[in-house]
Amino acid sequence: MLTWLPALAALSLSLPGLWLLGWRNSKRLRAARQRKQVAWSRLEQRGLILLVISPGLVLIFADLWPAFLLWMLLGMAGGWFTARLLAPRTRSIAT
Repeated sequence: MLTWLPALAALSLSLPGLWLLGWRNSKRLRAARQRKQVAWSRLEQRGLILLVISPGLVLIFADLWPAFLLWMLLGMAGGWFTARLLAPRTRSIAT
């Protein structure tokens, strides 16, 4: 049970940054034809990436490897879920 606590704490810090990175991603905005929204600048992107990965680095340096692996797994699942939610809707080609 103690392995989950640091992993969930790290995930609660990483997922909002991951969501923000996906929300104003330049490729997603082009694909969705949302020209009104402006993509993040390089500096903002790098800051958000640092926000996303820093909890994992803390877990590594604290020698909490099982918590790090859980953080990585749940972070990948959260990234997939974010990508699915923010993906532009397309019409089905089925006839």
